[in-house]
Amino acid sequence: KAGKETPDDVYFRLRLADILAQSWPRDYAQALEQVRVALDLYPDDIDLLTYYGDILEYDGKFGAAQNQYERILKIMPQKTQAYLRIGHALAQQGKVGEAQSLFKKAYEKAPHSNSVIIHYGNFLQNRGQIDAARRIFSDGLTKARHNENPEYEGQYLQHLAELYFLQKRSTEALKYYREASTIFQEAAYPIEQANALTQIAHIYFFLKRYDGALSYFGKALTLLQKMSNSEQIRVLTNIGNLYNHQTNYKKALSYHLLAKEASDHF
Repeated sequence: KAGKETPDDVYFRLRLADILAQSWPRDYAQALEQVRVALDLYPDDIDLLTYYGDILEYDGKFGAAQNQYERILKIMPQKTQAYLRIGHALAQQGKVGEAQSLFKKAYEKAPHSNSVIIHYGNFLQNRGQIDAARRIFSDGLTKARHNENPEYEGQYLQHLAELYFLQKRSTEALKYYREASTIFQEAAYPIEQANALTQIAHIYFFLKRYDGALSYFGKALTLLQKMSNSEQIRVLTNIGNLYNHQTNYKKALSYHLLAKEASDHF
């Protein structure tokens, strides 16, 4: 019986739940059963309740997941991540107004949390509330600069750049992506810098400024190849697609072959 199980038994049940939930074919019912046994032993364990909610969401049972996250709030009312999770579950059920209230409440409770700021901003952006999202991300940017946190400063600049691009304000978007790239370079975050450079390349492609796109894809590729990072596959493919768009099929093929070779390596 569950009550006679040891912590080691629970550990192995959770590892089994991982396998059942992530391997193909998925068996969410059995994965949930393993976690339920663990919860019988530790009914107030926040991590277990969160994991149970995660699997329910994977299975598309957002209402049931919401119930688990609400249990977390009863145990730990100050747990702002639970507000975010409830908000996400509500949004997936089409309860957008209620979801927004939860995201706002999380933001009011933890206005300095980067996780809360980013989730709230993304929620507003996905709902087409661009100006509201900009205010949230701008607030995050101000706080990141005040705290001298280059990682999040760069992230917020990229979020703001994306908002400008959604409004077809490419000049502003490029400005913010370039600033993010510079910050990541100075702070020695090469993967993040490569991502910013790739976004710049995409905007140049959108503007049909293909030489600029190739230049920035090339800069990103150099960084990623130095680190043997698998994201180089995506950049190589993008370069191949760009040459294909220009009907330079020979060069396009060479880059797609390089992408295939890199894919085989990773």
